[in-house]
Amino acid sequence: MKNLIKTDIIIEEMSREFQRSPFDFLYESDIQGLLYSRLREELKDDVTGMEAGTYYPDHFEKREQVKTSIVKTEYPSAVKGLGLPGRFDIAVLNDEKSYRRVDINIEGLANEIFWNLPVTIGLEIKLFRPGDKISYMFNRFRADIEKLESYSKKVESPFFGRALLFVLSYMKCEEQIKNWISAHTLSYKRITGRIVTPDQIFTMP
Repeated sequence: MKNLIKTDIIIEEMSREFQRSPFDFLYESDIQGLLYSRLREELKDDVTGMEAGTYYPDHFEKREQVKTSIVKTEYPSAVKGLGLPGRFDIAVLNDEKSYRRVDINIEGLANEIFWNLPVTIGLEIKLFRPGDKISYMFNRFRADIEKLESYSKKVESPFFGRALLFVLSYMKCEEQIKNWISAHTLSYKRITGRIVTPDQIFTMP
């Protein structure tokens, strides 16, 4: 999958950039914004088609279909039966087909389908900052992994998830990270985890 390969390359580049100058990134949104802009640029030629005007035709000047970039931020992670409110920090949509209202399996959908298309790659980002507790860092990271695993389990189309944790600290916590990783396994091969410190990069699985 070409988009997955491109995404993983950009994540690797972003990890190295964080290591070179970690205090350039004081908020999760700093990391999210840079990852989004680079993915958007790399995948700028990839778009997906969407049926338009099901509910509000006047907004589309009678267009039956519109195009959109496949790279989104804060994209809804809800699908029928998933029971996971919330959004992906970054999402890459499927660019291999155009979607119609009948393709979207969501009960009670009361708006256009744009905000309910299948996600093929979901990125979740966390930033550990000075003052945070180590246990809090691991709990938030684990929650992201579980969210990605749940989405992967309940959607029909192929889905790849990337949970990313950036440690904004030179505190020596490598042994704690290694111990935590060794005690936790991932349920799905398409879901991976990555912990980036200023000195090392740890991956799961």
